[in-house]
Amino acid sequence: MMFVSTITEEGVTDHEINYIILNNTSVQNRLIESSLQILKNKGYYGINLYIENISYDNIDSIADYLKRISEIYHSEGYRIVITITPVTSIDTTGINFDKLGYYRLAEYVDGIIFASYEWARTYSFPSSIFPVNLIIELLDYAVNNIPHEKIYLGVTTVGYDLTLPYVPGATGATIITNNSAIQFAANSNTPIQFNVPAQSPYFYYTDSDEILHVVWFKDARSYEARAVLVNEYNLKGLSLWTIMIFNYQLWLIINNQYEIEKPLLVNYVTRKT
Repeated sequence: MMFVSTITEEGVTDHEINYIILNNTSVQNRLIESSLQILKNKGYYGINLYIENISYDNIDSIADYLKRISEIYHSEGYRIVITITPVTSIDTTGINFDKLGYYRLAEYVDGIIFASYEWARTYSFPSSIFPVNLIIELLDYAVNNIPHEKIYLGVTTVGYDLTLPYVPGATGATIITNNSAIQFAANSNTPIQFNVPAQSPYFYYTDSDEILHVVWFKDARSYEARAVLVNEYNLKGLSLWTIMIFNYQLWLIINNQYEIEKPLLVNYVTRKT
């Protein structure tokens, strides 16, 4: 499946390009034409569009855009999936998301992946990536607005290492794989703690410059807690980012609980029946 986004080489979304794509049909035509050519040349069976910053102001434009392109992709025999990050703000009350009309988007696509990658962005409040308590809040809303068989839950194989004290807009985070986080804690004899509501482990350490850090990551308990939600909410399955980073604990749980669908949705897994 071909992945398309407006993320720049620096790893941030280009909002100007987003606006142009949504409001310029000639640009849409070029995007559709070039992507169809790639799909045919590479032998892909579908496209995954990463759509960021969905709001009350632009959801109608996004729905119109998806309606138009889905008709074209479907007529050519391709599947279309969208990846969205529902978080909108992080404040003193915690992480919040708007209860948008996602059903408008689901009408035109074969699946919606609620992504986990941005719940602890490189310049955001130190927290677990996609904590379970917030996933539950999101799913309680989503399953009443989107066909459950179209919903995928995003799971990431990376964590974040952040310096403390946290300074809004200034404190940066370093991405660390879950494997590396566990190995670092073991090598330094650092005790690993566990946040039950988030179902995520974390630990603190002090570097050579005497700067305090907090590391949030995932382990088998985290993956199990998220996998259980797929069955509880009767979702289509999990979406993994990224499979290029192998995590034994993750794949052990997946192989025990899921059947991997290779012909239809490669890199996605669905629950066992």
